[in-house]
Amino acid sequence: MELLGAFAVPFVVAAIVVALLGVLIFVSRNYMRCPPNEVLVLFGRKHTMAGPDGSPVTRGYRLITGGAAFRFPLFEEAQRLSLAVFQIPVKIEHAPNKDGVPVTVDSVANLRLSSDQVLLGAAVEQFLGKTPEEIRSIVHNTLEGIVRQLVGTLTIEQMVRERESIAHQVVASTGSELARLGVRCENFVFTKVTDGMGYIEALGRTRVAEVKRDAEVGEAEAQRDATLKSSAARREGEQKR
Repeated sequence: MELLGAFAVPFVVAAIVVALLGVLIFVSRNYMRCPPNEVLVLFGRKHTMAGPDGSPVTRGYRLITGGAAFRFPLFEEAQRLSLAVFQIPVKIEHAPNKDGVPVTVDSVANLRLSSDQVLLGAAVEQFLGKTPEEIRSIVHNTLEGIVRQLVGTLTIEQMVRERESIAHQVVASTGSELARLGVRCENFVFTKVTDGMGYIEALGRTRVAEVKRDAEVGEAEAQRDATLKSSAARREGEQKR
């Protein structure tokens, strides 16, 4: 019996060590960390969260941003979505503007999935399981329609001279549309505006001519003022003599 007891103790100790290692492995595999530029989506169990109007809403997932959570195996699956800024080029070709002139507009938008819990829920429902290329394609189509519609309300002069103001209009206009996708537009930049009728080129030549004319007029006026001042100074000198 003593011999059996002597052998039993190491087995018990080994069993305890193995059990502890199993628990540690189980916890380490299911304790999931999430960096600030990602959202961890744990789905499979019901959870209550705030809806758009602040009232509690039951969803089949929970969202973790910039933290950690324990995944319940067999009951929950986990996927991730990036919250990092991504860039989408938007090119509108031969779109008629306010004056009916077909223009081509090159622009770039910087966007990201919103970190707001309500909007982030919309992004999860729209994009979970989709590749980054598929997400970009969906957002691009939405932006293209908004920019094309805005171009139809602008004159050539506005598109050439008021790009910053128009970019702010695009950001404001995309707010509600992109919010349905859970996406936020960080900024929007018009990089190039062209037309196939030479309208913008003619506008540029007109502006150059105006600048040259103003410069010549200014130079003539400066010479006239200098001549008048010189004559006045001579007369004053003669009077004093």
